[in-house]
Amino acid sequence: MASDAEGIPLFPGDMEAQVATCLDQIGTALERLGSSHADVIRTRVFLTDVSRWPEAAAAHHKVFQDILPACSFIGVAELLHPDFLVEIEATAIVSRLTAGPVES
Repeated sequence: MASDAEGIPLFPGDMEAQVATCLDQIGTALERLGSSHADVIRTRVFLTDVSRWPEAAAAHHKVFQDILPACSFIGVAELLHPDFLVEIEATAIVSRLTAGPVES
């Protein structure tokens, strides 16, 4: 979810900014493993307002336009905070040979 280090929602009402932030957070986690968005094979995008999927898709496409992972957009009733519009799960294949230690 698009939140700061304390879990406070970022960009209330802005679907594209929240998707971009989620994907940046996923990218950071992948980098810690010696990986990148290029290794993502599937994403699941959970939306509290599924009618806004084109906005989410536009932000998703900016990151994955050359990678084209399998992707599902799923409507959900709510997330942990009313200002969260989106949550994204990503599955990536990361080689153990290239993955370094993960620091918390």
